[in-house]
Amino acid sequence: MQNELNLSETIPFLNLLSVLREQKEIDMPDMVASAFQSITVQWDNRVAKEALDQLFVDAAARVPKGGRVLDAGSGTGLRIPQIREHFQPESITGIDRSSAILNRARESRYGAFFTKGDICEMPFDDETFDVVVCTWVVETLENPKAAIEECLRVLKSGGILAYCYVNLPHEFKAGETLAASALTSLEKATREQELLGNRKVAYSDSEFFHTKRYHKGLISTVLLGKCCEVEPYMLPVGRLL
Repeated sequence: MQNELNLSETIPFLNLLSVLREQKEIDMPDMVASAFQSITVQWDNRVAKEALDQLFVDAAARVPKGGRVLDAGSGTGLRIPQIREHFQPESITGIDRSSAILNRARESRYGAFFTKGDICEMPFDDETFDVVVCTWVVETLENPKAAIEECLRVLKSGGILAYCYVNLPHEFKAGETLAASALTSLEKATREQELLGNRKVAYSDSEFFHTKRYHKGLISTVLLGKCCEVEPYMLPVGRLL
């Protein structure tokens, strides 16, 4: 049973996502980098904990332990402890476009390798990783489909891509508050999205697709197998609202 959403608790993180979505430069400003970790921790613990926990449990159940894991859009490395706990990987690689953010990740000594790069064009060979994780990234990108396709490119056959995103309305701007009426629209749109996907995608190992919605569709989590074609119902709906 999901806890009732307190809209006031969503404001800092939704504002952060809005800033990142509007940021056109490759690197993240120091001001945003300094606030990134604390805001994300609050969001993860107060709003998104159930969604994140279940995403990792579901993903880990589909792959053997001891593989190679990529954290695409790794930020400060907050996801590394969960990756280590659930997948018990041989190695963890993080990639992010922000030097300031990556410096913070390296300072945390997570025992992972971090590299700078664009998740829409990553410097890895095809089928490099057994698991690819991507949290709170695709909703900030101009072309989220390209990012997911790139994650699938570097995923091994039989592997799993686990990602989550906020269905942030396209018109939402930093400094605003998410209206309760917006959740009603999100709930309807994401319910239709979920039903469409479950009707059309086969549930074989290579074409596995599953999505879950949280907080009336504000948050979506997705699991994809290697051979899935990336369809609109696998992507944030915010741009459609």
